Amino acid sequence: LALWNTAGQKEYERLRPLSYHNSHVILIGFAFDMAEMHRYCPDTPFILVGLKKDLRVDQSAQYAQPADGARAAAAIGAKQYLETFAVTGEGVDDVFELATRDVLHHFVTAEYEGGLANERPVVFDVG
Repeated sequence: LALWNTAGQKEYERLRPLSYHNSHVILIGFAFDMAEMHRYCPDTPFILVGLKKDLRVDQSAQYAQPADGARAAAAIGAKQYLETFAVTGEGVDDVFELATRDVLHHFVTAEYEGGLANERPVVFDVG
């Protein structure tokens, strides 16, 4: 398992593609550039991850709701939508368990259907 947290700033635009090679699943925070991901990893499944879900306790502000995230995930072709709160760890294990299951399912399916062309380390790209 390898994790890469790619910098989203414009000045890192030329470096980010170096972290995409051999990705098996991509975890996306809301600000990730979808066009770039599809350009460099067109066949890699991805999971939409909503961050800082604790902010919803502030009733004076409007934040995305779980149904909004699920609709966004469906609209962009994500395998699933999950939410996290990193300070308490809420939902973080769920994200990595789902990502790991998806990768393992891919490899088991590929092996069952005639084997893998080449074996690579499992690489997660966390954006």
